[in-house]
Amino acid sequence: MEHYATSTLPTNSVSIPPLSTDEDGAAASLAGLEGQFSGLSVKPVVPSPIGPGSSAANEASRFPEDLDINARGLEKREIKMEFIPFKSIETWSNKRYIDRRFRHEPKLKDALYAVTEKIDGANFSVIIERAPKQFRYFSRNREIQAEKPFFGAPEELKIYQEDFKKIQNALGTMKCQSLTVRGELYGLGINNRIAYGDKKQFAPFIIEKDGKPETYHQFRGFMADMQFTHLKPVPVLADNVSFEEALAFNPENLVTRARMNTKTPSSQAATASAEPTVHDCIEGVVIQPCDSDGEPFLLKKRAKQYLEIEKKGPRLGKNVQSDKKTDANSFSGFSNYVTENRLINVISNIGELTPEGNLGDYINQTIKDAKIDYCKNNPEVTMEDRLPKKENQLARQKIVSLLQIKYPECFTKKHAK
Repeated sequence: MEHYATSTLPTNSVSIPPLSTDEDGAAASLAGLEGQFSGLSVKPVVPSPIGPGSSAANEASRFPEDLDINARGLEKREIKMEFIPFKSIETWSNKRYIDRRFRHEPKLKDALYAVTEKIDGANFSVIIERAPKQFRYFSRNREIQAEKPFFGAPEELKIYQEDFKKIQNALGTMKCQSLTVRGELYGLGINNRIAYGDKKQFAPFIIEKDGKPETYHQFRGFMADMQFTHLKPVPVLADNVSFEEALAFNPENLVTRARMNTKTPSSQAATASAEPTVHDCIEGVVIQPCDSDGEPFLLKKRAKQYLEIEKKGPRLGKNVQSDKKTDANSFSGFSNYVTENRLINVISNIGELTPEGNLGDYINQTIKDAKIDYCKNNPEVTMEDRLPKKENQLARQKIVSLLQIKYPECFTKKHAK
């Protein structure tokens, strides 16, 4: 029997007008939403596209000069390495995806695998370039500007500057122009579900040389050979196991190995003699082949308390014939996919909501993320099908209610004392 995460919503939730989930209707419906929230500090807006080829990646930044970002000539810098967002990791239960990868790459089925801790943080990347000498920081979807930080980065990552410079000095020997370090930014103030410690940390899980991913074993060898002072990879829970053994790995009730510098009773020493609490245990695990040099093949397996679905609603069935764009019965139970865990993961991708923030970003991205999972579990509907008015309304109601609980300061009346 599967268990799903739940969340409790207030009874006096804000009433939200219908909002289209397709691009054509987004602007008009968000304009109506802005009218309802005209008395609040936060303003809903249509999210701007950010990704490969976006002009945002070439905008000038004004980083503090002590961060060694070549700040004075930044406006004229030549971008050597295009940033490509790291793809979301597929869930271990997506059999269709696994079968497709095995058909295209038969060696994956018999390969040896590694199981690492899935850290509950925000996807974060650093591009370290040889010429011009610079470090560039990215969330999942955008380059982080000094005037628009991301959970305190890059200012709070000064501790890693020495290690980044060490990589930069080794690029010539490594015969590459740039190296991308991808990992998780986590700790104090990020998600706040696991007690990782009293500061923010960065743990890499993959590297790319001139945009080409290294294998897992190459990555681990690189991390060991460099002998970094502060930069540590994500913790390994199992290594060189079969795919079946990796897939069967149980992530429940395992105390995190990514914690450090904690001042709480749930310290590493205390957990040796005390029962772990919900805040001590890992979010889940990530499974990946040890030596595959093709497209990264990573699977995530979450602990039950971190699942993003409350419960699965009834399926329409493969034999149902209907126009799903207007069928009120399609996407039945969709709101069960809109959960606090899912919203927290969306926040980890786009950053925290502020009084001046874009409410529409959080609504649209959470609905899109939920819709992707719903369509995977219910192939009779597709991403092109529009949500019925009732399901759309209920989903958006839950998102705003959850945001009100998490960021009450963003929903206060203007000029309120």
